[in-house]
Amino acid sequence: MRRMGLRCAIRSRNPWRRYDSYRGETGDHVHNLLERDFDSARPFSKLGTDVTEFKVAGSKAYLAPVYDMASKEIVAWDVSRSPDLGQQKRLLAMLAERLPAGAEPILHSDMGWQYQHQWWRDELERLGIRQSMSRKGNCLDNAATEQVFGHLKDEFYRGREFDSYEQFKRELDAYIIHWNTRRRQIRLEGYTPEEFRSMSLAVQGCILINNVQQTGRGSFLPPGASLWPHENGRPVSHLYLPSDPFMFCRFRRMAPCRSYSSLFISSMMSSTV
Repeated sequence: MRRMGLRCAIRSRNPWRRYDSYRGETGDHVHNLLERDFDSARPFSKLGTDVTEFKVAGSKAYLAPVYDMASKEIVAWDVSRSPDLGQQKRLLAMLAERLPAGAEPILHSDMGWQYQHQWWRDELERLGIRQSMSRKGNCLDNAATEQVFGHLKDEFYRGREFDSYEQFKRELDAYIIHWNTRRRQIRLEGYTPEEFRSMSLAVQGCILINNVQQTGRGSFLPPGASLWPHENGRPVSHLYLPSDPFMFCRFRRMAPCRSYSSLFISSMMSSTV
């Protein structure tokens, strides 16, 4: 490509100055709870947030999302002309509406002034969210959210012109809905973020069969219990069976097969009667 004079704009270096919300350290120190461990098997357990800037119609626009590291879903977002505290209030209001009952996620951010603000910290505590914060000058600590901005700008923004802020906001909102509901991802085994979230949360309604052969009784899987039949590396005498057939096949490392899993579920259910 270099010899032919070709250049690919996708995933290239950002030609604009990055938005920087750091204004120095204020208030109490917040620990980095994630320590760059962005893997999560359960939705609404590890979330990330940040603010990114766009040049639109001779002015600027700012996107503040909350990203779920398990389902890869943008679970809440706000588009604004200014990266002010009002934007963060609208963002957390949207997140509060979508948090499942009993969820106590970690919400990770950089050291931007918004995330050091006392209102932000108090609101997270009220919502039962544990705050985590990157170290100063370590953008890799928030890489999970930063990579979302990279994909979003490559797929939606780069090379496009918008006539007005209103057009930009309308189309960005539509793109985020597309990201959540139609954009399939290899890391989610071909599912969309919304599909993956729905199936993963179905684990909350799993059937827990305890010592089936001994007691003949089954019970529901309690929230937060491990899906795998092991404790401290040793097998235990119970089986966790997801109520959704596709979830069952996924955790059994099989291809999705509704008929097989339905038969398996039927046979296990009959053994508990």
